[in-house]
Amino acid sequence: IEKWKQSSAYVVGRSHLSLNEVCQDRTYYASGEGVHVISLADGAGSKKKSQIGAEIVTKTICDFLIQEFDYIYMGLEKRGKEEKNYLENIKLLKKMIINLLLDKLRAYADAQLNELSSTLLFFALKNNKYIHGHIGDGVIGGLFEENDSFYLQTLSEPHNAEAANITFFVTDSDAHENLRIACGEVENLRGVILMSDG
Repeated sequence: IEKWKQSSAYVVGRSHLSLNEVCQDRTYYASGEGVHVISLADGAGSKKKSQIGAEIVTKTICDFLIQEFDYIYMGLEKRGKEEKNYLENIKLLKKMIINLLLDKLRAYADAQLNELSSTLLFFALKNNKYIHGHIGDGVIGGLFEENDSFYLQTLSEPHNAEAANITFFVTDSDAHENLRIACGEVENLRGVILMSDG
């Protein structure tokens, strides 16, 4: 863990600059209880306060995973579980995470919920275990080392709807169905990158 470092940035894109619009991406990093978490959210371009929603969900998921990493990891592990029980448990975990995010967004009283729409990507690390989650477009990539050489591999691909410019958001009524979440062990993983569609 001592060798892991984090860095994040978000900048206003050229089209936003030309229209004098704000950057709607947000990133966040937090650590505690032996857990390190990075998150990224891309606010919906059609919504007026989506950058605020993006900020809320990135901070909320990081704080939550610091507190509940072990619980979530155990729920995601498939080992020794019957398929039906495992799938039901995953469904409950997804609903719990989305409901937590929605509660935090609803607490922001200056906007309707759909005005705070954003995607969400996150990666949490504790000892040699990790959890990653993703709703919407963007991508989570991993840098792996094997036999003294490095290679990149996608951990979570973009998830778009019927059209390439339509994706899924935390505020969607079926968000829990579109949240993808997984766990694993670090082994030869040497780095992780979270990117929005920008």
